[in-house]
Amino acid sequence: MEKINQSLEQLAGFPETMEKPVYQCEKCQDTGLVIIDGIAKICPCQKKVVLAQKKQASNMTPKLAEKTFENFSLRYYPAYQYSELHQKNYQQLAEAALLACKHFVSDVKADRYREGLILEGSIGSGKTHLAAAIANALLDAGRTVLFLVVPEFLDEIRSSYQDSSDGSEGALMQKAKNVPVLILDDLGAHTYTSWTQSKIFTLLNHRLNYNLPTVITTNLSVEEIGEALGERTASRLLELGAFYPLRVEQDIRLTKCLEK
Repeated sequence: MEKINQSLEQLAGFPETMEKPVYQCEKCQDTGLVIIDGIAKICPCQKKVVLAQKKQASNMTPKLAEKTFENFSLRYYPAYQYSELHQKNYQQLAEAALLACKHFVSDVKADRYREGLILEGSIGSGKTHLAAAIANALLDAGRTVLFLVVPEFLDEIRSSYQDSSDGSEGALMQKAKNVPVLILDDLGAHTYTSWTQSKIFTLLNHRLNYNLPTVITTNLSVEEIGEALGERTASRLLELGAFYPLRVEQDIRLTKCLEK
């Protein structure tokens, strides 16, 4: 039997002295295609490749990749604290934001048109966690998402003006303008000049006009956004999607550190 196997390997093009190739996917032998009933089809392994590529292109850091709806804890939002402005306690506000984020994911996955979301709260209130959870849920479903930290994005555009830069303002803005789902984190954590105001307005206005869903996190109220970014941008944000406030007694990161 061993001699027969050796002969078969030789007929297949593998001399006795040559090791058989090791494939990452034995099903398609790394070609990306499998033959089923005489028809060439995409091998299931390619879905993993595409998913990995989308995650790499999404701008999600390893830390952000850990954030999910499942590990978003409501215990940091006490029910005994009440927001007179919103007529809800802190836990009810967090529950509403969490539910809105889950609905956003469901709608995008079902290709239903929906408006965007604005998660508003102080530093350490969990808004970035929810935004990242949205990104991770959509990426796992094979959707294309771009996660941008606003101050870093604006700095990247500025650096593109330098001759030594690999990118260009046009390319950076076009990617942000047209990606199927855009997440802008920390809108407000920046000193806004007329130049930055113009860039943010142009970006949001384009996505609004083309019905492209956008998720925004900010530590600014509607009134403060108007002061920082201008009334035009504030108006676009109000049209872009609903505000979901998050309120905590203290920075959740600090609370977690104290619990260790």
